[in-house]
Amino acid sequence: MGFFSKLFGKKEDKAADTVSGSTAHGSGTETPEAGTPRVENPQDKGEPGLYGGAPLLDPPKVGGRAAEFVVDMRPHEIYGIFAIRLPADWEPFESDRFRAKSPDESTMLSITLYGSEDSSGFINSEFFKNAQLGMYERFVIEGGDEPYDDPLITDEFISQSFKVDDETQYYLTTARKLDDQIVIANIIIRDLGAYDMRLRAVIQAIKNSITPL
Repeated sequence: MGFFSKLFGKKEDKAADTVSGSTAHGSGTETPEAGTPRVENPQDKGEPGLYGGAPLLDPPKVGGRAAEFVVDMRPHEIYGIFAIRLPADWEPFESDRFRAKSPDESTMLSITLYGSEDSSGFINSEFFKNAQLGMYERFVIEGGDEPYDDPLITDEFISQSFKVDDETQYYLTTARKLDDQIVIANIIIRDLGAYDMRLRAVIQAIKNSITPL
């Protein structure tokens, strides 16, 4: 990998993140479009299910105008390579990776960048399945995390949310090509509280904001 593998290091280490004790203003955060492909669950075909057949928790059903909201976003830089936008009241803080927190520290964000080991050079849904589904399965089977029934996959990202004790954790992985190198971005929001569709939308908005400097 050369430069990128040295800069971005290894994939996300979930144990390194701990939690203590939404697009630009006026446009509203983006939510997944209707018809966005979900990660196929083999259990729907009578085969062993996704994540070893673990039951999937039902997220709250929120639709229509009740699901719309606006959040102020402001720009930040990651490693001087990418620009992103975060909710205006989330403050970055010193860490071994890019991290930010809400004013009351109940919501934590971390973003890890690393170079892809995939030699195909293509970014598509298969790329994301190969990169992340195995890790999600380990979270469930080995870590005991409870997956929500909200897995999404496109040619641009893969995402999945989990209930972990008193937290809800929102995972999203996307990628960008930079100087002929595929750079993967793992975005994690960890929140002390129940599943929140607004945070699901915020992580999508953060993903959409990632641009090379």
